[in-house]
Amino acid sequence: MFKKIIKNWKKSAACVFALSILFFAPQKMYTNGITVAANVKNQPMIDEIVDLINAERNRNGLKNVVIDKNLQKVAQIKVEDMMEKKYFSHTSPEGLDLSAWMGKSDYAYSYAGENLARGYDNPKKLVVAWMDSFGHRQNILNKRFEDIGIGIIEGNYRGKETVFIAAYFGDKKNDYFSIFKLIRKHQ
Repeated sequence: MFKKIIKNWKKSAACVFALSILFFAPQKMYTNGITVAANVKNQPMIDEIVDLINAERNRNGLKNVVIDKNLQKVAQIKVEDMMEKKYFSHTSPEGLDLSAWMGKSDYAYSYAGENLARGYDNPKKLVVAWMDSFGHRQNILNKRFEDIGIGIIEGNYRGKETVFIAAYFGDKKNDYFSIFKLIRKHQ
């Protein structure tokens, strides 16, 4: 009986340890060999984009969105994929759309949105352009969204140096089934 309790405790302790690493580890992840979530080079631009988005949300009576490391990761994977495969679209050449990209993350959501941009190296001009676009504006001002992730990559696209930016918006699904799925995925 005592051995069984110890065995179950070890499993529980391992799960708690894994979750603590998942949620409290430094935000340094890798995709295609590129550092993403920490993204030291682009972090000031990411912070400014989020601040400008939150200013627009506040002007419209909405709560701030906060950076989520899982959305940050999937947004970075998306821009890297676009740059590597030389496309600029919400759907990849393989047919991957927003739900497929979100499925690559550990973000359990019930609602998500994606804003893309190409050629903007100025956060203010970027957010103004998104606010001038009906679909992008809807994502920025969606009251359901509570989290955001921004991916940025610079590179050559169609013979010109440019920057791709992706903003992924989401609202966390707080049901037990989604939480259980995430725990099982990391065991």
